[in-house]
Amino acid sequence: MQKLLLTSKLTPAAASRHAVDRTEICNQVFLAFGSKVVLIRGPAGFGKTTVMAQLWERYAKEGTPAAWLNLDEADNDLPRFLSYLVVALKGQLAPDAGLEGLDSQTAFDAGYVKSLLTSQLDQREAPFVLFLDELDVIRDPAVLGFIKQITLRMPKNTRLVLGSRTFPDIGLGKLRAHGELVEVSPEQLRFSADEASVFLIKRRGLNLAADHVQTLVRSTEGWPTALWLASVALERHSNAEAFIAGFAGSATAVAEYLAEVVMTGQSADVRDFLLKTSILSQFDAALCDAVCGRHDSARLLQHLERESLFLSVVDESQGLYRYHSLFRDFLRSQLLKNSPDSVPGLHRAAADWFLAQHRPIPAVDHALETRDLGFIMPLLETHADSLLNQGRLRLLTRWLETFPEPVQASPHLRLLHIWAVNLTRGPQEALTLVEQIVPGELGGGTALAQYHAMQPTLLGMRDRIDESFALGLERIQMIKPESGFPFIVLSQTLAVDSMILGHYEQAHRYVDQAHAAHSGRTSALQMGLAGSINGAIDLMQGRLRQALAELRLAAGISGDDLFKSGNRNLLSGVLLAEALYEAGDLKHAEGLLSLFLPLAQILGLPDQLIVAHSLSYRIAEHHNDGDRALEMLTQLELLGHRLGIPRVIASARIEKSTCLLMRGDSSAAKQQLLRAADAVDWDTVSARSYIANDKVTLSIGQLRWMIRSGEAAAAIPLLKKDQAAALAAQRNRRALKLEILLAEALEADGQHNLAMRTLSKATETSVQEGFVSIFLEEGERIQEMLRRLLNNRQSDIGQVNGDALNAHLKKINASTAVGAQASQAARPSDETLTRKELQILELLGQGFSNDAMAEKLFVSESTVRTHLRSINTKLQASNRMHALAIARQMHLVS
Repeated sequence: MQKLLLTSKLTPAAASRHAVDRTEICNQVFLAFGSKVVLIRGPAGFGKTTVMAQLWERYAKEGTPAAWLNLDEADNDLPRFLSYLVVALKGQLAPDAGLEGLDSQTAFDAGYVKSLLTSQLDQREAPFVLFLDELDVIRDPAVLGFIKQITLRMPKNTRLVLGSRTFPDIGLGKLRAHGELVEVSPEQLRFSADEASVFLIKRRGLNLAADHVQTLVRSTEGWPTALWLASVALERHSNAEAFIAGFAGSATAVAEYLAEVVMTGQSADVRDFLLKTSILSQFDAALCDAVCGRHDSARLLQHLERESLFLSVVDESQGLYRYHSLFRDFLRSQLLKNSPDSVPGLHRAAADWFLAQHRPIPAVDHALETRDLGFIMPLLETHADSLLNQGRLRLLTRWLETFPEPVQASPHLRLLHIWAVNLTRGPQEALTLVEQIVPGELGGGTALAQYHAMQPTLLGMRDRIDESFALGLERIQMIKPESGFPFIVLSQTLAVDSMILGHYEQAHRYVDQAHAAHSGRTSALQMGLAGSINGAIDLMQGRLRQALAELRLAAGISGDDLFKSGNRNLLSGVLLAEALYEAGDLKHAEGLLSLFLPLAQILGLPDQLIVAHSLSYRIAEHHNDGDRALEMLTQLELLGHRLGIPRVIASARIEKSTCLLMRGDSSAAKQQLLRAADAVDWDTVSARSYIANDKVTLSIGQLRWMIRSGEAAAAIPLLKKDQAAALAAQRNRRALKLEILLAEALEADGQHNLAMRTLSKATETSVQEGFVSIFLEEGERIQEMLRRLLNNRQSDIGQVNGDALNAHLKKINASTAVGAQASQAARPSDETLTRKELQILELLGQGFSNDAMAEKLFVSESTVRTHLRSINTKLQASNRMHALAIARQMHLVS
């Protein structure tokens, strides 16, 4: 049966011999050169899948590799969706697409899948097409977020073909604006009179006059399914003219009317079979026999197929079928209307059959429809834990919320429901549910231990660290190590709290305590959390290499291939992305973020939210994608408001200030800093070891603003003071960032030799650990100083010895070449910059703000802005700092 499901998921339905060639639509798609996405949109029964299948066939005839995935409700679960997507790619493209190393039994993550699409497929000269049908069933933000990532960053020669009833929220508006989206509308999907004539007369063999066809087209408004239903009814109607003359009504009414006409012509045995099997989404003869209590379902299925009674073949060789969705809905409504008492028994028979096939998920789905709590509750008690361990959280939440009162009566299921809510809808809702529990209702044992661990853990996830730590210290005394999971979770919570409060040794002790209690009883996910805490401490203390090793293990990743294995631990995933980013591996950091950014948005954990969005912003800046950079920071601030977490709001504003400074907008950057100062108590935030605010602090933001707004001299003593404080607190990464900014301040203040010695010292500090991006993210001035440092090793700035340092400097400077090559590729036009524009570029290079430039040039600030826009246009630059880099490469400015 599993093979049947794979076949039904990974191939279009078998083509009907009655299908009409949609040549005009197919030509529209094939002639849309340069388009990345094709959206075929229309209501149910408009022939979206038929058009997609015909495109599939045309691509096959041309020899174009293609993968197909039929989506369903169960795909609102990222692990399941990714598993099927990887199987689709492997099964239908390998080895041509370099996917031969995949194992369909492994849990794949989005970073790996995206890595395949953007790296391996991007290098292909031949085109490749991915079909996703029934996209409208997908509502899970994580799945939609991943599809959006693919959509917006489609590799060259790759095309995505989507079938949907709605316009999906996956970033298609941006593609439309750039002319990269082909849209097939519902109006285009409607049959024209000519197409209806071909279908009714040539395909269906009806003897109809042209005016009869025209009448049917007007009545159905070209709706393909309504025409199909009409053709089936006409085969059984003795007076075609009378039938057509009385044919009218809305699409739904027409479908129901015609279905009733069709049902009337069937034997009682066939009608009974149709009604009973309508509870099934897909079925074969064995399942139908079990549900209907008969032994001849194979014969009846062949009869229905032969009679064209709305039965679609999912896989002919395996005998797997489904009903047309509208016909199935009609049958189900008739079953509930005429025989409601039989429905629970039919679902019970289906559940028993699936249990016998060792398929608990569809079994429980059918069991829930029986409304028989005596049958349902033992199944939930037996199988719910496995769903939690598999990460099937949304499905688990739906199961447990179908019967809320019985679930609340079971301590085990009630607590399991809270964990699932926490991991799908966030800790605030879960905390509310925990606070409603009366401990005495839980009895004792594991359930009570879980309760004791939950509240401090959820408080910590809500950024209420002091409350979490105090309550955790109290509760850890109530839980024995032998309880396993609750003791480990609370130990890890106390470890995180201790780390944030700056008690690093205590944090390590709690991590060791969690390890000692493990004894092989908990999952890799739980152990990954412990490793993540060690990795976070290593990263803040400047031990990047150790952090990378810890976080790879915490994420369940071994070997050189970062995405071939791994778990979905949000903490370890985001931290690993940050460590990779710091090491200059932006490609793999971006791949991890494609998975973990949507999860961070769902769960709303402050540090993961801030880090994931900040990294995405910086990587977008590296790619000169200014629109996406600002989108990430705006999104972060909005999430902070929605979740009510001031630290998230304030961090977004600090990063926005940096972004605006990179664009030369000193005034707007200052406003963001003022708003950030009002949002949160920065003395407390800066003093604590929040991983997200190791480098993102109000003080660092203000110092950066001073350096780039003509106040570098005043910033120098403050930088030295903050750097000394960071070193005293073992915040070595923060100290390195401050030293880099100090070098920039000295350079802006005209102390060039001292600036270069300071930067040289920073690179010597970083060489052993391999920090790269911490330098590059500060922009063109630091990047230029690094190039000078590499090129002038024997100058009077000072002798810098060591092959390792030489290699490290070359690596850092090589990373800057990516942006330089992008600038070189987008070679400016031949338009000459005016004298005033050259003056503005010179002042911009010296760090002057718009206000200061206006004062020096005796013009208004708006005039400066106008000149800057003109410079960007002439140099084809994405922002003013990009323009300055291009101008320096062209030797237009010093």
